[in-house]
Amino acid sequence: MSEVKINRLERWGIPFCDEMTDENVEYLLQMPLFSQGMIDPENFNDRLPLAGILKNDSRLMNCKEGEIIIREGEWGNSAFFLLSGSVRVVIERAQNSIPPELLGQPQRKRKSVLEILKQCFNRSPEIEQRDLASYAPQAYSENSKSSRIYLQDFNHIVDCHKTTRIDAIDFFGEQSALGRLERSATVFADGDCEILEVRWQGIRDLMNKAPWLKTQIDMRFRAYGLYSFLKNSSYFEHLSIDENATEEDHERKRSLSQHVFNHAELRTYGKYDQVDSFLSLVEHGTASNLAHEPLIAREGDYVEGIYIIRSGIARVSHRYNNGHRTISYLTPGHAFGVAEVVESWRDGKPTHLHHSLRAVGYVTVVFIPSAIFELAVLEELFDRQKNKTTYSGLKGSNTPQNTTHLDNGLMEFLVERRFVNGSATMVIDLDRCTRCDDCVRACAATHDQNPRFLRQGPVHDKYMIANACMHCADPVCMIQCPTGAIHRNSLAGEVIVNDLTCIGCGACANNCPYDAIRMVQIRDQNGNLIYPTQTTKRQADGTQVVRKLTPLDPEWQPIEKATKCDLCSDQITGPACQNACPHDALVRLDLGSYETAAQWFKR
Repeated sequence: MSEVKINRLERWGIPFCDEMTDENVEYLLQMPLFSQGMIDPENFNDRLPLAGILKNDSRLMNCKEGEIIIREGEWGNSAFFLLSGSVRVVIERAQNSIPPELLGQPQRKRKSVLEILKQCFNRSPEIEQRDLASYAPQAYSENSKSSRIYLQDFNHIVDCHKTTRIDAIDFFGEQSALGRLERSATVFADGDCEILEVRWQGIRDLMNKAPWLKTQIDMRFRAYGLYSFLKNSSYFEHLSIDENATEEDHERKRSLSQHVFNHAELRTYGKYDQVDSFLSLVEHGTASNLAHEPLIAREGDYVEGIYIIRSGIARVSHRYNNGHRTISYLTPGHAFGVAEVVESWRDGKPTHLHHSLRAVGYVTVVFIPSAIFELAVLEELFDRQKNKTTYSGLKGSNTPQNTTHLDNGLMEFLVERRFVNGSATMVIDLDRCTRCDDCVRACAATHDQNPRFLRQGPVHDKYMIANACMHCADPVCMIQCPTGAIHRNSLAGEVIVNDLTCIGCGACANNCPYDAIRMVQIRDQNGNLIYPTQTTKRQADGTQVVRKLTPLDPEWQPIEKATKCDLCSDQITGPACQNACPHDALVRLDLGSYETAAQWFKR
């Protein structure tokens, strides 16, 4: 069997846009954003020059009036700097926002019925076979010319929907890119404007070298992140403006809404780009985890307000003998401390917290002081009815509202190993499973005879969590990817790998706490292993040294690519593994939803 050679990809071997030229970079460096000290080129070194970031991690966009730049609900991997002109941001609650049909939402590309039938019979003769033509340099760019979508009847939409304008020089979209979150608002051009889009790897590098940008992003995170969360929170939906209400009611609700916003605090616990701590927490037991999990609220302290989870997962526990027992876990939208605040308001005296709340990994919460919550929520909802004995209309307390509960052992198992981070965790009921391997064969059939998971993993009682990508709510595997090859699908948020831009560094596989990513040696259509022809090293002065490789060099190793479950995102019927199980033993379960998980485990 002979050897096949191709160039090994490097960090900047895959530009964000192949249309960025040296002239574009020089033009950008003359813009006020870079020439007036906000982002100073002098702060960057030769190994990571600002010009290199602009050329390889960004693209220039010239937008016309009404052109849609980002859509609410999509998953974003980049931020935008407004160089000239202005854009508009829709700031209404999601249900009142611009209808999706007007936003030109792209449709997910799925295989046709004929293509699905063909994949059952077209068996690849070699494992991890690749078409070498797809690795041609022109295939590397992530963003070349793409279709543009414009709002129809622009003036009518601006008149009928509540928007705010952003002018140059400013930026937007960084919250989703850095927080690995959905876009919280729709943004469209307010006229002719010029925008610099930077993928999140470039934003990360800019923040490390530009103190102004890091400070601005931190400030925006607390201001805009807080506003966008509160405007869609179910706790304050009664403060939304009703068209049939009186002007007096409108004014009261506006006043209360502003009061809540002025006193609410956005707090963060843990580090969003810290991987080592997350991996170590998965490997150690309860005592070690509790010692390393940032404490948000302590059992026995006087209640000061409620904590609404904005992102991440938090553990609710109480003292038990010499340790703590996990009671539940809270996911975005649920709150901690509601029961105690209501109890204090009802009885007219201070109340202690009945449980503790800790951050599992990286968590952001919105803290609402007790007095503000009582004024804006409790007195609004219940005082008019002269009824202070019930608060059943409120969502959540320290435990998600449901009638089904997980047993303590299973709860500890899921929280300790951070499986509650998974939105599509593969759970197998071993009492029902007959080890027929239909799930593995179905997975292989949809991925050119290369199964993307292992039917093995940690077991508790009769349940096994298989080594399959869980498509985490907070995917730490993405944090250190140098090229952004592992990313979220912009439409549905599945974590997927772009095989063309993966450089085989293994960062994602090393950072995945669940052993769900495999580094595989790729082959050509004849079954030959593929080797690199050269290696590129960046010197201290910024120059690149290209060295030809021979079989005697240590770097002469078969090229590897990251592979993982993609949740069969191109299949009409969804995950093949779940659909193929003849005994209903396998499910892709959102363990971040306490109610959904409890119902399945108690079936």
